[in-house]
Amino acid sequence: METAGLILATVPLILAVLEKHIETLDTIRLFRTHKYRRYLEQYSSTLAAQQASLLNAIEIVLDIKITREGVDDLSHPNGNQWKDPTLQIRLQSRLDRDYDIFMHVLGNANHTLQELKLRLDEEASIPRDKTRSRVVAEFRKAKNILSKQRYDRLLNDLDASIGLLNRLLVQSVHRQEHHQIGQASQYGLVRTPAASIHRAILRQESWCCSCREKHYVRFNLDSNFQERTSKIIFRMGIATLHDSAQSLYCWHEIEVEPSKDRTSSAQITNMCSTIAALGELNENRKNLGNLSEGEYRHSVFVDKISKGRLESKSLDDLLMSSSLAPWIPGFYFRKRDRLDLAIRLAWSVLHFHGNWLPEHWRSRDILFPKSAAEDIQGTIENPYLSWNVSHQVVASPGISSIVTSRVLFPLGLALIELSLCRSISALQTPADDNPEEAVSLLKTANRCLEAVSSESGDWYGTVVQRCLYWSETRETDPSDETFQAAFYRLVLTPLLNTMQAFDSARSR
Repeated sequence: METAGLILATVPLILAVLEKHIETLDTIRLFRTHKYRRYLEQYSSTLAAQQASLLNAIEIVLDIKITREGVDDLSHPNGNQWKDPTLQIRLQSRLDRDYDIFMHVLGNANHTLQELKLRLDEEASIPRDKTRSRVVAEFRKAKNILSKQRYDRLLNDLDASIGLLNRLLVQSVHRQEHHQIGQASQYGLVRTPAASIHRAILRQESWCCSCREKHYVRFNLDSNFQERTSKIIFRMGIATLHDSAQSLYCWHEIEVEPSKDRTSSAQITNMCSTIAALGELNENRKNLGNLSEGEYRHSVFVDKISKGRLESKSLDDLLMSSSLAPWIPGFYFRKRDRLDLAIRLAWSVLHFHGNWLPEHWRSRDILFPKSAAEDIQGTIENPYLSWNVSHQVVASPGISSIVTSRVLFPLGLALIELSLCRSISALQTPADDNPEEAVSLLKTANRCLEAVSSESGDWYGTVVQRCLYWSETRETDPSDETFQAAFYRLVLTPLLNTMQAFDSARSR
């Protein structure tokens, strides 16, 4: 992509040369100068339009917004922004099979532009005939430029290359968006049965017992839903308080397979009695039966039974306990682990928001098992959500009008926390105080955006900004296919590419 920077750096130089000739012609009062002046202005405006077109192309392909100041930054082909590994990965991800031809056409455009600059430099370096005035000499140079068809050819070639780049970009972006919308139903392959299982397991009819408040469901935030699979399995644990004095639990690790097959195993009428009657597990995987909900019959399997204490830490706890650097003794929340969790939470929003993932969730709701051996790395690889089966459905509190998306706002806050490795409460200052919590949180988040981009990259920072100020789709319901496709393209894909760039940079 240094080629794009070279083009953006060269165009202003050529425009400056043309502007100089135009200014010179303004000082000559010959009857033919207005024609040449008009031609030079036409050349200048054509080049300026091609520069603007290339900037638009860069915005589209890299999915960024270029400010006026950003144009100057991009006009340095050897600048750090062109050497950013995420830039190349982002470009390849965006263009896919069109990447090679895009780079080839971009190279052609640069070659044409450099040839045009060389020709103009040659004209400018021709020694002036001292028997003629400087003004007349400049006029002859301008006339010489305009009288040569090669300049028309070069400008036409450049215009054709830039036009081809834009058409290629538009087609590539439209093709990807079409595929994403067409594949949006694959997200429903996870989201729809996940919501059904949530209703089936937590409904009162599934726990016809007097000890409902002693049963907890730990729903695993698996990361194995990223690819389309023939069989979707949801993993969770059902914990029953066995000894309240010592906080001991009986623990069953279960797997649930959603199905619409009405010929599956027997119906589970009471989860409590079914689990209690299980006894010892004499096989690797035992079928408990199925739970019916709507069009689904969810097959329930037990993998493991154990007893003991079930302690946990929240994401908020981990952020607050993490040391600031890896060489400081104690737990250090590594950057890659935080990025991996950011991606997992983004997937969870797409799949589980409004069912297993509470609507107004925070980092304190994301839990991790606390192992006796204090295996922190093993801990952070297994995030889960905890539900008590006796929970009462509480009406969601009203959300401030300042929040553009109730779905993405909590994710934006969590991404900030993971980037800076600090809880949002620790990041707040007295200046952020506001009677309305959402306003206070947004003030804190907005103040941290620059630090997030500095720590995790512009791509990550852009994702955070989108989550806080979503305006890409009118509908923000995770069940809406248009929103799902936009979320995948504008939130998940940049995060996945950031991870790829991070791993690529570490391997070098």
